Amino acid sequence: MKAALPLLLGLLVATPAAAHRTSAPSRAELTDELRGINQQLDYARRRIDLTLDADPTSALTLLHRAQVDFFSGDPARAAARLLDLLSRPGFADHAARADALSWLGESLWALGLQRAARQHLREAVDAPKQTPSAFQRRLAAWLERAGPEASTEGLRLLWRRAQLTDQPQNARVRYLFGRAFYRAGALGDAEGAFASVPPGGLPHLRARYFLGVLALRRDDLDAAATAFEEARAAWTAQMAALPAAPLDLDDIDEDGPAREATEIDVPAPADDKAAEHLEALHRLGAVIHLALARLAAAQGEPERAWTLYRRVPPGDPDFEAAMEEAVFVLLQRDAHDRGVRVLDQLVAQQTPGLRAARLALWRAQLMAQGTRYEDAQAAYQALDDEFAGRRAALDAALAAKPDALNDATLAWNAPRDGERAQAVDAELATQTKALAEAAEMARALAALSTDAALPAVRDGRALTIALAEQLVRFDARLSEAEAAAHRESDTADEPHGGGPPASVHDVELLRASATRMRGRLGRFEKQLDRYSRSMRQRLDAVLAAEQPALARLEVRLAAEQAAMGRLAGEMRNTARENLETAAAEAVLGQVEIAWWRKEEVSRQIRAAAQARDAAQQTLSAPESAPTPAPIPDAAPTGEPPPADEPPVDPTNPGGIARLR
Repeated sequence: MKAALPLLLGLLVATPAAAHRTSAPSRAELTDELRGINQQLDYARRRIDLTLDADPTSALTLLHRAQVDFFSGDPARAAARLLDLLSRPGFADHAARADALSWLGESLWALGLQRAARQHLREAVDAPKQTPSAFQRRLAAWLERAGPEASTEGLRLLWRRAQLTDQPQNARVRYLFGRAFYRAGALGDAEGAFASVPPGGLPHLRARYFLGVLALRRDDLDAAATAFEEARAAWTAQMAALPAAPLDLDDIDEDGPAREATEIDVPAPADDKAAEHLEALHRLGAVIHLALARLAAAQGEPERAWTLYRRVPPGDPDFEAAMEEAVFVLLQRDAHDRGVRVLDQLVAQQTPGLRAARLALWRAQLMAQGTRYEDAQAAYQALDDEFAGRRAALDAALAAKPDALNDATLAWNAPRDGERAQAVDAELATQTKALAEAAEMARALAALSTDAALPAVRDGRALTIALAEQLVRFDARLSEAEAAAHRESDTADEPHGGGPPASVHDVELLRASATRMRGRLGRFEKQLDRYSRSMRQRLDAVLAAEQPALARLEVRLAAEQAAMGRLAGEMRNTARENLETAAAEAVLGQVEIAWWRKEEVSRQIRAAAQARDAAQQTLSAPESAPTPAPIPDAAPTGEPPPADEPPVDPTNPGGIARLR
């Protein structure tokens, strides 16, 4: 507190009375000295009151400075200002207290102190005397960050309170309530909240989607289909209402023009809100159509499933999964060539490794199943040659860095394992840095709880010590004056500091004034104590919330470091095994081509026999008898291979299930 520095400097300046030191101070000298002490205390009280009592103008100024710090990328400074403001005794009933709590929560969240941030955001929600709009805004901020540890009963209380201020209905808050209930495991409450979200906007789409998810969790496929269809209808309406023409994503009829999913162009997201809204809308559309496609596939509707799978656009996080699932649907329709075309698109997007090998082997198998034997043979042979080269490259990479994870090792592990290893490796570096920063932040917060780090308290304490020392000296001077007043030998010639001597009555009056000043000084110290205690309590609450999290982070970091060492060794071995298995599958696939040729001949023989039998029945049947429908041919993929051949896993064609 820079303003307090003049107070300390003022203590070093001698008063006029202090310039005349006599054995018997005069009445004027004593009066001037006491008046000087009183003026210093009055000035200090005014400055401290201005700092600690938080009048409306200064409090809002400090709050606005904290907001500027936050938006300037300095949440630590913003948090320090807000902790100071919230600790002031005069701010407890201030109208801006809820705003200060909310901004402190945002600042702590930006610093990574999430538990403390949630506590302050919730305290802002519970603050009294809020307008309905302010309450809804602060409630949404807390619900955005509510974790699974949120109390279900507490959420229910807030839900009931929110209904009293929810006019008109706040779709975002209702959706966030549903999500918070869902995370807390209160699925019934979540369903009620999601169902209450009014139509219009992204919250309604998300709520309808979650209603479908909840229906699936209780195995109610009909209700799930209804919810997903409602979400789809709402999505279509919102897309049609966009200022620009929406993407042409009409259902593709069996006999309609073939429009592959790669032809659907998704605009690149921009930084403005309109572009972010459009991006979120496209993402929701992909998620909704993928859910409907999976539901249709599970209910035995391959044509509808194929149409819906194609509505997931390229670039979407679920695009590759949707296309792989769509291939299984195509196999149910014996559309092997179309399945090969879809896999062509996926293979072209892959970097060399296990996933690319898996898709390429599957593609070759679909060629064989679709009677494209020469193409399948060529594809398997090309893979066999490629894997031989990959084996040599992998061996060289492992020999160069035997103790480290390299790109070749990651590529030849399952994609999830490779992604996990990369995430763990990156997380180790991030956690190490985060732990150091969090520990430093905790030390800084702990230091703030000492008087030495609080400017107002530090300067105020120094001032009270100096004034107390002056009062002690003043008491000594009073004693001298009192002794002189009682001496009968006191004459006008005895020096008295340039003025008339103080009488016994004067001394009594001055001593009473000094006593009252000590009382004022005591009240001043209590004011400092209240501020210091309030600041320490709030800081201690932050530390109490974060210190367990820091301890868990430290334990987790040590565990991840140990796991990373084990994982690296396991993944090196797995990479070799997977590459060897893929090479074996390429050889085995060439052998299986002969089996698929035999199966095709068998199918043609059965079809010819069925046609002959049907013709004979038609000739021998009475003229009025109806002609029976021919028995449909069994799909080649529906028959198991002979016992001496490896089985084909319908969930992972090409035997890739043997790849780890």
